[in-house]
Amino acid sequence: MLPIKNCSQGVTAVFRPLRLLNDSKTVSLNGQLKRGFHYAILPSQTGLCRYIITVNHGELRLNHMAYNPDGGTWSCPPQNRQQAHYDLKQGEKYEIQLVIGESFNKPDIVVIVNKSMLNGAEFSYIFKYGGDESKI
Repeated sequence: MLPIKNCSQGVTAVFRPLRLLNDSKTVSLNGQLKRGFHYAILPSQTGLCRYIITVNHGELRLNHMAYNPDGGTWSCPPQNRQQAHYDLKQGEKYEIQLVIGESFNKPDIVVIVNKSMLNGAEFSYIFKYGGDESKI
């Protein structure tokens, strides 16, 4: 959670992520400057994970990030020279395979963000966890 204080009004707001726990779902995200969720944490487990994502509306970015103890956030690139960011466009279906590792005893996270400041986005996903490609 990131506490943000509006000094002119003396109001404190807390931004919480939308944490997705299901193996599949359709999700709507608001624009970054609108109220509500503009990003979501996708389900993941340490090991090989596969995401099948269909972008129904808008443009998204999928971020795979490792834990950084300097500041206590997930801001480092993933291990093993994996790609950290994927741009996802409307009307496209993507199959993304990631190896989720651990840094400083904390598992990597996979976050999907609405790239638009004002317009909403919608996507469907299927999450699969398994040993090798043939089993997923």
